[in-house]
Amino acid sequence: MKRIFALLLCLMLLPIAALAEEAESDIQVITITCTGDTTLGSSKRVQTKFAEHSYQAYIEKYGYEYPFDGIRHLTENDDITLVNLEGVLYEPKELATSHLVFNGPQDYAKILSAASVEIVNLANNHTDDYGKPGYQSTVEALQAEGIAYSGDTDFGRDLYWFDFENDVRIGFIGLLPSYRGKNPTKVEQDFQKLKDAGCDVIVASIHCGVEGQATHSQMTDTYRKLAMSLGAHIVVGTHPHVPQGLWVEKGVTTLHSLGNFSFGGNTGVNEALYSPESIIAQIDLHFKDGVYIGHQVTIWPIMTTGAADGTGMDGKGYANDYRPILVEGEAAQAIMKKVQKDTTFTLNPYVDGQGAVQEFVPWPGSKK
Repeated sequence: MKRIFALLLCLMLLPIAALAEEAESDIQVITITCTGDTTLGSSKRVQTKFAEHSYQAYIEKYGYEYPFDGIRHLTENDDITLVNLEGVLYEPKELATSHLVFNGPQDYAKILSAASVEIVNLANNHTDDYGKPGYQSTVEALQAEGIAYSGDTDFGRDLYWFDFENDVRIGFIGLLPSYRGKNPTKVEQDFQKLKDAGCDVIVASIHCGVEGQATHSQMTDTYRKLAMSLGAHIVVGTHPHVPQGLWVEKGVTTLHSLGNFSFGGNTGVNEALYSPESIIAQIDLHFKDGVYIGHQVTIWPIMTTGAADGTGMDGKGYANDYRPILVEGEAAQAIMKKVQKDTTFTLNPYVDGQGAVQEFVPWPGSKK
């Protein structure tokens, strides 16, 4: 009798389940993977005095696919991967003596294409490493590999958008305080260009804040508010080199700082690394009948190096092997605690294999 009753109950529930499945299938999801500061090359000091520990030495030894190997399943199974590209792809006749000027050869753009990176942000304080020739060389290298770029800088005002089914268009722009301070009208015009082009969602990269600081700065708040007021739906922060928290307001999520990713600027063997603990953010944008209805963020804790603790300078900390890896268990929970410290609301917990899946953030006025 119980089996007959259970069968009847299942048959009664089938139409309801079918309707729910049909309703869910109406939702179009576009996934964006965002990584932090990525420097495809080291400084002159490292390339010469510490050559065996340089970014260039690792690429020569392991190849273009090496830096993204540890998280490739994320970047290859999304729709768009966004990377903040710090440093230039340029080989000058003479390398700059500053240890804060980074470069790699043009062919390092293949590192990005091999990892299925679709777009990079160029609005950061290392885009002008080696001036306009360095910028132009970088752009040429990206174009050769079919990689898009965006960012308002002294050398270019670059916007980009991707088109998807149902006439969905996702636009990208990058903000840098030093540029916007001198050119507020141009920045406003560029946001307007994305809106006039019919972008349903605008993703704004902001490069600001205090390096090494665990909590976001007033400048980050200023640029978050600015980006929102100009039409951003998602705000992605970089520059502090450490992970910071999230802010959700009026349907917009701001990621204050993702920290670093594959970062050739520090070896860890000749200078202290900023904490190798960082995060990757995956953002699922939801659309219904081509209309944006909101998004959901998943946080993936990472270490920017797979080298063991104690391999760094003077046997302390971490050497940098430039190959970020996903972490689980206690290591992941420790990183999530850092993100929570700079977040005013309670984050959903990290789950091994699933990431820290946050609540759906509806776009004001939309109906899911």
